[in-house]
Amino acid sequence: MYAKVLKNKLAANIRIWAPSDTRSKSICKGQYQLRKIASPMQFAGSLVSREADSAKWALVEGKNIVCFTTNDYKMNEKRIPGAGVCLENAGVYTAFTAAAFNKVIQMSFTTAILILISLKTCMAQVATCKDDGDRDPPNVLSSKLLKSGGNPAWADSRTNIDQNRDHSIIRTMASFVQYHAQINVLAYSDDPPNLPPRNEKSKTKGVLLVNNAADDAAWFVHTVPNFLAYLNAYSWPAAETAKGHMFLCVSFSKVHLNSVGTKISKAIRYQEPYV
Repeated sequence: MYAKVLKNKLAANIRIWAPSDTRSKSICKGQYQLRKIASPMQFAGSLVSREADSAKWALVEGKNIVCFTTNDYKMNEKRIPGAGVCLENAGVYTAFTAAAFNKVIQMSFTTAILILISLKTCMAQVATCKDDGDRDPPNVLSSKLLKSGGNPAWADSRTNIDQNRDHSIIRTMASFVQYHAQINVLAYSDDPPNLPPRNEKSKTKGVLLVNNAADDAAWFVHTVPNFLAYLNAYSWPAAETAKGHMFLCVSFSKVHLNSVGTKISKAIRYQEPYV
């Protein structure tokens, strides 16, 4: 995925953050290069190790693009279907650049990174991304938030991620974990809760929420296994506390639903997760 799709399709140098093996090295020859980001790195005020982090992303140099990817940078995953959600956003790109180039920032410790992006001019009460204040936008359980805006910057989450109130994930997914008659849901995962072990054909997890009564929809992508059971109480898997994770939520109007939904359905058919 990294060499044949991202590097070639985007025609740019790529910096990669994902678990890797000794055989998967930086590729510094040719017109465009693949470089592994040095580990450990400092990310949003945190010291992060590659092998202890479940988040996978790639920085596309010079194009203001960050891609959130599903696959490890390993030889044995070359034949596993993968996907990348790429955001062209200067603010998000700048926030990730500090980590990719290992600029020195103040150090603290956290594991969960949540990014909220809005493609809408107004926000609804359901089927949309929420921050810790319910506003429309690891061994350590606190998280960092990055919201789209004029000058996006990392901010500490108000509440630990294992709590079932007052943090952005539970606020965003309240219509998913509880019954809401207005909401249509498409949930998919390679390793969902209450089902058999993961499907090795893919490594993708997400939820699409559509509000039938308003012009609102949201796409929530994450990296956490056994997480977010539909019509069930919110529950954080304790085994994932010691690992780093990433969450991406994109809010958009129904006018974008056909284009976004078509791409999601194609990705799901290709990767064959549980739906």
